[in-house]
Amino acid sequence: MSDSQTAKDTARAFYESYNGRDLDASFEKYISTELVNHVMGGTYDRTAWLTVDKALFPAFDDFGFTVLDQVAEGDKVATRYRLGGTHTGEFVGIPASGKTAFLTGTAVDRVADGRIVEHWADLDFTGFLQQLTAGAPTTTSATGATAAATRTTDEPLRRLADEHFRLANAHDLDGLVALHAPGFVSHEPQGDVGIEWYREVIGAFFASFPDATLTPVNTVVAEDRLVLHFETVGTHTGAEFYGIPATGKRVRFAEIRVRRIEDGRFAEHWGLYDQATVLGQLQ
Repeated sequence: MSDSQTAKDTARAFYESYNGRDLDASFEKYISTELVNHVMGGTYDRTAWLTVDKALFPAFDDFGFTVLDQVAEGDKVATRYRLGGTHTGEFVGIPASGKTAFLTGTAVDRVADGRIVEHWADLDFTGFLQQLTAGAPTTTSATGATAAATRTTDEPLRRLADEHFRLANAHDLDGLVALHAPGFVSHEPQGDVGIEWYREVIGAFFASFPDATLTPVNTVVAEDRLVLHFETVGTHTGAEFYGIPATGKRVRFAEIRVRRIEDGRFAEHWGLYDQATVLGQLQ
């Protein structure tokens, strides 16, 4: 069995073990006691991770965890997932609401000797809590692409990733848009959107943060999937950002994006943007 298949199997087994509800045993089996957890700037250690996630079970009687997609290369594996259910008990101080809520996220894990030793994650925890207090559940496609995947080799995908970061750091919006297929679809919490939405959102961010730079952290490639894990840093010296005039403050945040490649271009996208973290840094 290849290293990538071992990493993939280990990560899947860990995340699907949530459905068995015995996280003490799962962490003991799959999570190294020497875990390096990069979530929340490294302040969210193994114990905190276990404690928070165990609180999900008494709060959601019908709790379920679904692995939506995985991409593995070497000792690293990216897992896109969805979890949640009906809010029937208190969770992080929020009384039972009876609402259905789902959290979506993407994790990148490094596996050694059958255990996860390093962990990064990009998840919409703020949106999850908002569903419990204010309204409609977020829906996420669990099927991925329905068309047959176009097989590619690793190198073209790596070159595509390099070109994406080069154009993004040059703030070349036209160049970035050209990397996308005409029928590009981005699966966002509010629903599926196309390339014009992407142009508008990215263009607005560049206008607000004229010095924004993207630094790759992990790039994972397999078949027609490309996972881009990167950190964005920028100073708010330009246009208003979500109605906030230029503050001169610097923001730093990480993102994990999963993209399907077709004929050498981005055809489909899944990912999250932690708006609350960014806005909090501008306060």
